[in-house]
Amino acid sequence: MSLPTRALLASAAVALAGVIAQGAPSGEELLRHSEQAERSHNYRGLRVTRMSLPRRTVTAEARVVHRRPATTRVEYLSPRSLAGTVLLQMGPERWHWSPRGRRWRRVSGPAEVEALELMLRNYDSRPVPGARVARRDCVLLLVNPKHEGNPRKRLWMDRATGLCLRSDLLNWKQDEISVSVFKEIEIDPDLSGESQKLTPPASAPRRPPGTLAFKPGYPRYLPVGYVFVGTDVIPIGRYRAAHLRYSDGLNTISLFQAPAAAFAQRTPFADVGLSFTQLMTWRRGNLAYAIMGDLNPGELRRVADSIAPTASRQR
Repeated sequence: MSLPTRALLASAAVALAGVIAQGAPSGEELLRHSEQAERSHNYRGLRVTRMSLPRRTVTAEARVVHRRPATTRVEYLSPRSLAGTVLLQMGPERWHWSPRGRRWRRVSGPAEVEALELMLRNYDSRPVPGARVARRDCVLLLVNPKHEGNPRKRLWMDRATGLCLRSDLLNWKQDEISVSVFKEIEIDPDLSGESQKLTPPASAPRRPPGTLAFKPGYPRYLPVGYVFVGTDVIPIGRYRAAHLRYSDGLNTISLFQAPAAAFAQRTPFADVGLSFTQLMTWRRGNLAYAIMGDLNPGELRRVADSIAPTASRQR
């Protein structure tokens, strides 16, 4: 480890220890230290995610390897339907490997705005006594919306490093819909043997799928706190669709648009929805639309009803 790297890690550790030693770190301080910890530490471990669906609970296990500052590989081990699936993120770029399709594809990147600053504007955070996760002492942080009708989070931060070791997501009705927790974790391991896995292979596409053949419409109404964060072009057969993203720092509203001919008589974008989120689909003229987000369905409908082709982007 180089001297500059040692100095960076030591500085981050001393800063976090100083905040916790004061006895009353604020939620904002903990969140900022957690963000810094992701950039300052390598780690690898086994993470278990449990998703609560209307009729069943799905549990997935994945091997996670993170190389500072911003490269993360997630390889699913179970259930059988996900086993072998790989998600690889390198800074703003993301790829997905499907063992079923046996190919890499680019997927939507992270928000193009400062997500933490946006979340701090729209959510209150309060630390409370925590518990141990993966045999490590943690601080529990409750993240609650300032504007009702949005989801909530519970975050367990490692006291020694600031890394988030567990995350619980509650939907807009305050029902727990997912739990993601490290079953075991190794912090600052030697990752020299992982280099090949942390680099996209030559077969991974380096360019976006192209440009749109239509002008997408933008909503004239957004719920309080939400801003436009980016547009992705995604392929649907021989057509290209627009994926517009709006965020309040924690929650995302996704608006999809594509030529209606891409779906024939099928429901537009039916495969993008998850059963614990709100999904609305419709056709208008020669375009097909879908809007998805975990917020009050009345608000989601209001966003959908405000979409007009000539509306300008909102920030």
